[in-house]
Amino acid sequence: HTFEGISLDREEQGRLAQSLGHNKALLLRNHGLLTVAPTLPDAFMLAYYLERCCQIQLLAQGSGGALTQPSHE
Repeated sequence: HTFEGISLDREEQGRLAQSLGHNKALLLRNHGLLTVAPTLPDAFMLAYYLERCCQIQLLAQGSGGALTQPSHE
């Protein structure tokens, strides 16, 4: 989802909800992450692990070595 600024506008809130769909996390282009969960600790942990995954992927891609993808099996 393209980040449009603070989501005080009802139309932007609707676009965020539509982009999120039935998922628990959304990447905001050029901004960061959005997570939703039944509790604040659950939303925090989801955001924490998603951010760590992004950091690890960027480190792996920047390593200069060939990345080996796991097989679908």
